Amino acid sequence: MCSRSGHDRDEVLSCLTKYFRHDTFRSDLQRRAVEAVVQGNQDVFVSMPTGSGKSLCYQLPAVMAQGQVAIVVSPLIALIKDQLEHLQKLHIVAESINSKMTSKERKRVLADLSCMTPNTRLLYITPEQASTNFFPGTP
Repeated sequence: MCSRSGHDRDEVLSCLTKYFRHDTFRSDLQRRAVEAVVQGNQDVFVSMPTGSGKSLCYQLPAVMAQGQVAIVVSPLIALIKDQLEHLQKLHIVAESINSKMTSKERKRVLADLSCMTPNTRLLYITPEQASTNFFPGTP
């Protein structure tokens, strides 16, 4: 089982293979970023070129964090759609809350997020959605 508690490098690699079907990281920077996020004792900022595997730096730790949901802010609904399709092919539950959703779709996602242990691992939103009062503490 992949979990954040008591992880080691072998467990991170095991989860990388199990969920993302990769035997190795693309780069040492990608590996170090994932390990730093999984350790959870520091903020992590990663600047990498397009196509170099930035998404894995938050997706793998999100999958490893059992019972938690990672919120990903992405600038375009089209980019979010691409990420959701990719994760769906990998059988990773990811959702989005956006202005294009029906009321029924929104209720389904919110019902899952309200559970003690939601199935959703990653929730993608736009910056505009993040600034709505959907999120407590926002205007």
